[in-house]
Amino acid sequence: MEIAPLIHSRTFYCDFSQNFAVRPDDLNVQWAMNKILPAMRDVDILNSVRCMFATDGKLCIAGVACNFRYFVDNYLSADDRAEAANYLHDERGREVKIFLGYAFKGNGVPDVSDSKLWQMFKQTLAPKWNNQTVETVIASYESCGTKSVGGKKSPVATINGIALYETDGRGDKLLFEQCLAERKNFCSNVDAIKIAESGEFDVIAATRTVIHRLQSEAQKKNSTSSYTPRTTQSNFGAAFSGQPYSKPTFSSGRKEQPVNSNRRDSRSDTDNTVSGYELSDKKLDIDSIDALVDNIKDKYLNAEFGKRFDDKYRVVSVGEGTPESIIERLTARKKTKLIYLIVEETDG
Repeated sequence: MEIAPLIHSRTFYCDFSQNFAVRPDDLNVQWAMNKILPAMRDVDILNSVRCMFATDGKLCIAGVACNFRYFVDNYLSADDRAEAANYLHDERGREVKIFLGYAFKGNGVPDVSDSKLWQMFKQTLAPKWNNQTVETVIASYESCGTKSVGGKKSPVATINGIALYETDGRGDKLLFEQCLAERKNFCSNVDAIKIAESGEFDVIAATRTVIHRLQSEAQKKNSTSSYTPRTTQSNFGAAFSGQPYSKPTFSSGRKEQPVNSNRRDSRSDTDNTVSGYELSDKKLDIDSIDALVDNIKDKYLNAEFGKRFDDKYRVVSVGEGTPESIIERLTARKKTKLIYLIVEETDG
């Protein structure tokens, strides 16, 4: 087993280098950045550390992302803390956030202690701390022992191929080592949905809030994508059919008039039905209902799916465009940018 220091950090005078502060010469820099940057998201306010592991099949990287002061105060001895106090902030007084880790080659789990991580920092980056130009230190590999990993945790859920565990601080270290042994890309202490959705990790240890949100979004997606409606095309549907869009018309016992998008409809705010709307019997040509549902989920969460439409059709979804009073009614009069309506025929 061979390891080499891997550090992404600002120094006293210089900001983060796109080429890392310290790295081995054979590192795929862009690949490594894609893994490390999500792990470093908002670590300056995390008040903890995130353990991260990743492999590209040839080289592995592992370490912790954190506010450096937190690492020093909670993981180092008193003597090491006194020495590390010189590296906790930059010239503007900003506290240093850091990925402090290593790249490694070989089989097994490297035996790297918190003290060893500090020694790597002290030997490679500390001598360059006060340099006034950005510089990447190319680090050499050295031999490292391995250790056995005991115990195994089971995920609380698996969503979109990602195994989810509930984060429990220092207890995440067992999971971190388990993923090292199994060579599964991993990030711990995930408290932001964007980290979970980055697509960079096979396994994450996340807060309950993040897990519940991922579960909720997966359930909504499965629910809305389960529709296989027989569809009819309205003027709204022309947005998908390639036909020219024309404003919808209503029939209410008087001459049909185009809908005025600047006029509030006179119906009651509690009236969510629409009568007399003209529907053609052409089929609606949509390549991907999933893409449509995702668009609505992201932008139009107030759309009331399932509302009856003229006692014959049920609303399946609505999409982006200009305001129309028909859609305002179906969305409980919430002002929304919409131009098309997709419906399915009901049995009733």
